[in-house]
Amino acid sequence: MGQQISFYPFSKAIAHPQGVVGFCLDCIGIKIKPETMIDPARIHNTSLSNIQARVINQINQIVADDPNGKHCGKLQHRLIQQATAQLDSNPFRLTKEEFGLVEAEYNQVKTELATLLDDTFIEETLAFSSSEIDQTAVIQGLAQTAAVLAIQSRRDESSQT
Repeated sequence: MGQQISFYPFSKAIAHPQGVVGFCLDCIGIKIKPETMIDPARIHNTSLSNIQARVINQINQIVADDPNGKHCGKLQHRLIQQATAQLDSNPFRLTKEEFGLVEAEYNQVKTELATLLDDTFIEETLAFSSSEIDQTAVIQGLAQTAAVLAIQSRRDESSQT
């Protein structure tokens, strides 16, 4: 036992009726009753939008200059998502120029995966964000985020007194 490992493409796991967890349980032979599983449609796991990711990046760059600063934590991420939810519905993607900064490493990892696993593990479609990032939307997102974080900070202070 424990001498064999199996690899499965993520695309196969997410196609399972009970999602990735149901797929993993099936793979190890654990049968589950459908009524005990959480309905995958009820799980809300949204990724950051392009503007949200760029706002968080800007904040992290500013905070990185402060020796006592911390990067955005979970609460701040959630507040930023709430503050900027209406600004941009496009998912975060690198621009072609940004991808160019990591392309060599990406290709190296892709080559290594291709030698270890079959082609189903490296199926890909690369999509990029427009190089024309809406700076006005990023600035608006920063302003809205600052307002939301200030309100949250006041609430935190008043709850401690």
